[in-house]
Amino acid sequence: MTGVGDHFWRTGMAVVPWLLVGLCSPPPACAATGDRWTAPHPKIPPRNGLTLTVDTSWVDGPGYRPVLVEVHAVKPVAYQRELEIHLQVSGVWRSLSHNLGVRQKILLPPDTQTAVATVRLPQFSPIYSLGWTVYVNGVEAPELSAAAVRGPSPGSNGYHEVQPRVLKVRGTAAGGTPRPSVAIPDPRDPTSQRWNWGAAGGGIPNVVELNWTQLPDRWLDYSCLDSVFLSADALPPRAAGGRTRSKKLEAVQRWVAAGGNLFVHSVGDDFRRLGDLEAALRLPRQPNGPPAARGWRADRDRQTQAVLRQASPNKVVNQGGAQMVVDQQNQPLLQKFSSKFLWRDYGLGAVVALAGPLPANFDLAVPCEVPAPYRQHWSLRHGVSFQQPAPDFWSMLIPDVGLAPVGEFRVLITLFVIVIGPVNYFFLRRIGKLHLLLISVPLGAALVTGGLFLYAVAADGFQTRVRVRSFTEIDQRSGEAVCWSRQSYYAGLAPSEGLQMPDDVVVYPIRYSRRGYHRDPDKPREIRWNDQQQLTRGWLDSRTPTQYLVIGARATEKGLVFQKVSDGIRLRNGLGTAIHHLLVSDQRGGLHWGEAIPQADAATLSPIPLEAARRKFRDIFQSHWPQPPGELDPAAAASFAWEQEFWETFDFGDGYNYQGCQSSRLEYALRHWMALKPAPPPRSYLAIVQQSPEVRLGLEDVIQTASFHVVLGRW
Repeated sequence: MTGVGDHFWRTGMAVVPWLLVGLCSPPPACAATGDRWTAPHPKIPPRNGLTLTVDTSWVDGPGYRPVLVEVHAVKPVAYQRELEIHLQVSGVWRSLSHNLGVRQKILLPPDTQTAVATVRLPQFSPIYSLGWTVYVNGVEAPELSAAAVRGPSPGSNGYHEVQPRVLKVRGTAAGGTPRPSVAIPDPRDPTSQRWNWGAAGGGIPNVVELNWTQLPDRWLDYSCLDSVFLSADALPPRAAGGRTRSKKLEAVQRWVAAGGNLFVHSVGDDFRRLGDLEAALRLPRQPNGPPAARGWRADRDRQTQAVLRQASPNKVVNQGGAQMVVDQQNQPLLQKFSSKFLWRDYGLGAVVALAGPLPANFDLAVPCEVPAPYRQHWSLRHGVSFQQPAPDFWSMLIPDVGLAPVGEFRVLITLFVIVIGPVNYFFLRRIGKLHLLLISVPLGAALVTGGLFLYAVAADGFQTRVRVRSFTEIDQRSGEAVCWSRQSYYAGLAPSEGLQMPDDVVVYPIRYSRRGYHRDPDKPREIRWNDQQQLTRGWLDSRTPTQYLVIGARATEKGLVFQKVSDGIRLRNGLGTAIHHLLVSDQRGGLHWGEAIPQADAATLSPIPLEAARRKFRDIFQSHWPQPPGELDPAAAASFAWEQEFWETFDFGDGYNYQGCQSSRLEYALRHWMALKPAPPPRSYLAIVQQSPEVRLGLEDVIQTASFHVVLGRW
């Protein structure tokens, strides 16, 4: 062998092991499901001079899955190109039938080669099939489009709601190895060959690891997650003056305020870096006070024991030094921290500060024990399950609409039987035309049926009604607000444009049965993303009860302006809505009460004892407790839901007790604050208002009835 040949042989043998390691070892961002598809196929030239990458990598679970779409021009041009991608997903293997479609435009400016956009894809059930159609300047581009390919959900059963969805931030280092790309199937191949089973998907379906620079900058992109773990070193320092904010950190904060769980480890054995954590998250604090005075709660054995008792009759075992709770099938349900920790509420979510680093044996795929179990599971935290029927769906129906006219039917059917029977018979026999019975009987039946239909239409009308139950938290110190609302719609005639929601909310359907999210027969859903979230098709049907859980987190300027006066507290209503009842806790914790305060008006509040305020709120809360209508038979409704569920309902065992909306953070916050146990903290207020200042309804011309809105404010 020559010297040159020997050199290449040795070099090749040295490179091969590294290539094998690189191909066999997943990159840091690969611990998730989904694929990174590229178009066009290598055998097809880019006719528009464009290439497309669609990356569906993320955790597999309910929420809004962020799909990264990148458009690249082979060479820039002097004019702007507008692309529209129509992404379609389905819960059916190898088919896009019964699909959910998402449309979004992507602009490629002049003299620019690359444009990147995030398409937020609602995921209500496993996604087994995926496809998309691309339009360039209004003309379909078949070479950039893809028929049904393998979706991001792994396995034959998809995700399981018991599993937590976790994001682990790997530090502040930039870059990161991208996922391997997979070319879309050649559309000229037979259908059997176009289904690509050799995609780069895989990994752990409920854990994703990213560098800080790879994090999304919109809080909706975190909606699939239950927890985010990061090191205190990864938090960006607070900018001078406190005005410049990291978009990525702001997105994480809003997601936490909307109910998420943020775990920050390596804070220090004595929590010496707790002040830096508070500064980065802009938590209100007393700089020189102990953690308890700054809103933090300590790890207590009684908390641990309470959690373990809730897992009974399961047993506790030690595994690798970590204490876990397992069920009879030895499946881990809970995992206890070996490190000391502090935690505090942050909006409707929680922030947990771990003194040390994450233990080496800590499994991110197992629920962790802090501080309330309902925070750790997506479905329990939201009160919405896509694998179980909603037991309390019927309690949020709009009163006096959508009900069958049972009484009127009884009267009409009685008159019909009398008139169409003996009266009609004797009359026609008297005039000698009994043969007309063949005409009078069906004609009478048609008139009665039409009368019932016209009565129902006249009774319900053609307008859309909505019933809302909401809790809004406004932090006037930081100018941030978070709002949870359960919205129940009934449309006499469904609007042609569907529901119009802002782009900073998530919308989750609430159904009396699981059946239907991606599998409704002949009922596809569609969303158009622009400056709004247009739920255009399949989201609101005529004369059909429809319910959604809507969660929003955003900046706000709404609030109350307070002024201390000699006879109490005087305020100006800046909430943008009338206040029915108001309880204010002043700087020293003294309570003050007010009622019937119009929008943008001023009022003076009078002192009130805590017990008197508790009685008032208890009576108001109980009077607005959702109840099914008296005409509804709960047993019949449950039987109907069971027939719809059939074999699709899952049994999760003792470690997962789905209770419907009652376990949600919405109902937890309402029960907690309406009970006033403990009393509201100083410099806060609790208001029952006519309309929530932060609730966004899907329609402008809508009649709101039987609603209940609570606002918690801090000033």
